Amino acid sequence: MNVFDEQNVSDMIGLTREDVRDARELLQEGLHWQRVGNVITLTEMGVRLVLRAFELDHQLIPTGFWPDLQKNARRGKAFQTVATFYRAGRNPRVCEGLIEKERVRIQVHHTKNFVLGMEIPVEHVEGDLYRITRTAPRYRGRW
Repeated sequence: MNVFDEQNVSDMIGLTREDVRDARELLQEGLHWQRVGNVITLTEMGVRLVLRAFELDHQLIPTGFWPDLQKNARRGKAFQTVATFYRAGRNPRVCEGLIEKERVRIQVHHTKNFVLGMEIPVEHVEGDLYRITRTAPRYRGRW
């Protein structure tokens, strides 16, 4: 599932952050948006509902809207893929996770503080290999 940073979405569509925040009250937390640390992220469906709330035509969106967000993600801001921790393997630097019910390998600093069901922001490396995009959790089960 791709998620998009609320600030980048507001910049790309030309709305203020307060407008997007007000529209977020109409959305369902967990399905359309979520809080990741101190950052509010919107799912693709959430972005489309924000556009619909302001009656913005999809044709008015800048050309290449989704690819621009993906390009910004390489700089670490616009969106992330979120994996769910499944299990630690023999190698303490690689764990297994689930992305849309598909098992993937995730490179981490150390697996000791990850717990079953913990959400991990990741970026794709190659094949079924992903890399964590933030520091490892300091405490068991908590960032």
